[in-house]
Amino acid sequence: MEILNFILALIVSFLGYPIGMFIANYTKEELKHGKKYFIILTQILVIIALIFFIYSIQLNIYLSIVIALALTVLFLKINPKPLIGYPLMTLFCILNIRNDSIFIILASIIFIYGLASSALKK
Repeated sequence: MEILNFILALIVSFLGYPIGMFIANYTKEELKHGKKYFIILTQILVIIALIFFIYSIQLNIYLSIVIALALTVLFLKINPKPLIGYPLMTLFCILNIRNDSIFIILASIIFIYGLASSALKK
């Protein structure tokens, strides 16, 4: 992937947060009822990004499963703030710059994560 495409993909993926804030301004009543679902969605998206990152490392399948399960349980126990996932998933994207398909998937996950986390900010 060319460096310009890489930069544009990252810019578009981080536009999810401002777009989500824009949408949240017009849907305040609906956000009250859906807050618990947005929390679950942000956790699931970070876990999915983690699974794709572990897949991209190409470890032994059993070791990958154990690492993914351990990190998933750890992440769910810690339950960090929604915006903690941004640096983590950005790191996953940068480490997968050579793997175009995983990079695009992770950039898409970051976009959706931005939409959901901006809804939690309101």
